[in-house]
Amino acid sequence: MGHTLPHAYSAGGSFVFSLENAITRLVDHLYRGLPLPIAPQSQGTPKQEQRNAEVRAKYEAGAGVPDLASEYGVSVARVYQILRGKRR
Repeated sequence: MGHTLPHAYSAGGSFVFSLENAITRLVDHLYRGLPLPIAPQSQGTPKQEQRNAEVRAKYEAGAGVPDLASEYGVSVARVYQILRGKRR
């Protein structure tokens, strides 16, 4: 006894005395055998300034707010904020 650190048993039966090691081992165990992605799962989002300029231009060209929200993956409320120039 006398241990005050979080610990768990490793697969080999020895103690793991760091929470970080315990979590790493748990994640390794949960995802063992799954292939790693070759490329990032998303292409990321465009820079907000660029995106906002595109949203404004498409809105002025006649695009609807719900369509813009869907296209850019933001809420309708966020599109209205972009159109009004509100930062968040």
